[in-house]
Amino acid sequence: MKIKAFVLLPLCILFFVSAHTQELHTLAQNFLTTLDKDLLDKTQFQMDADERYNFNYVPVARKGPTFKDFNEEQKEATTNLLKASLSQEGFTKASEIMALENVLIVLENNKMKMSDGTPMRDALNYHFTFFWKTGQR
Repeated sequence: MKIKAFVLLPLCILFFVSAHTQELHTLAQNFLTTLDKDLLDKTQFQMDADERYNFNYVPVARKGPTFKDFNEEQKEATTNLLKASLSQEGFTKASEIMALENVLIVLENNKMKMSDGTPMRDALNYHFTFFWKTGQR
């Protein structure tokens, strides 16, 4: 009996991981198909692009479209991908952090600006980018 459990458990884990990976791939493809050529070009980067290292916890100038650039279908596809990518707790925290931008607007009197002159605090100013290996798009 122990041998069956020893063999069956890894197979179940492998199946679950494989199915989840396929779901994420499908949701990512669904999101990308909602984008027009302009947004698609703004979203996709090569794996070695400098933008891949432009990660920060505070608002900084970034490439890639934001929620402000998306229509309702694109926002829904983005949200579905985020929900599948994160745990329920992770998605809730991410959503709450985005919503806190509205509190910071009030606390900071909306005085802080980005380098392009747009307000620094904006609950929709979260960028979405995909990084691919060469020839993988």
